[in-house]
Amino acid sequence: MASADPALAAELSAGDQAAAAWESALAGIEAALDATELWLNGLDGIGGDGIDGDGRDGAADAGAGVGQMPLGAGVPAAPTTPWTLPKGLPALPADQAGRVLGLLERQRDLADRVTEARQAVGGQLEAVRQVLATKAPAPGIYLDTKG
Repeated sequence: MASADPALAAELSAGDQAAAAWESALAGIEAALDATELWLNGLDGIGGDGIDGDGRDGAADAGAGVGQMPLGAGVPAAPTTPWTLPKGLPALPADQAGRVLGLLERQRDLADRVTEARQAVGGQLEAVRQVLATKAPAPGIYLDTKG
């Protein structure tokens, strides 16, 4: 069996290296999007009124079958590690273009959902402020501990 052309082997190696580098980079983006989606799904159903903070019926949402979280159950922690572009990333292999476009679309969808969640929380905070503003302050209570 004849040995492979060294230039062709180097080119294949560079192509394989580019594919591996992009696989790692895209896996990092997918992990960041998965964490954001998990966080957003954890926000769905908080409030216990059958309507999620984004105004959608919680039972109608995909994966909602568990039911609503009770008030005071807490909000899941938001993802805190941003994805950063790896240094020295080679040109995108053509066979990865569809995957990148899918990730871009998913990122845009999640950005819209984050905006909706932020606006819903802002509306809920405003409602709480209005309720608190209508209550008269409680009278002071004093306890004589020396008397």
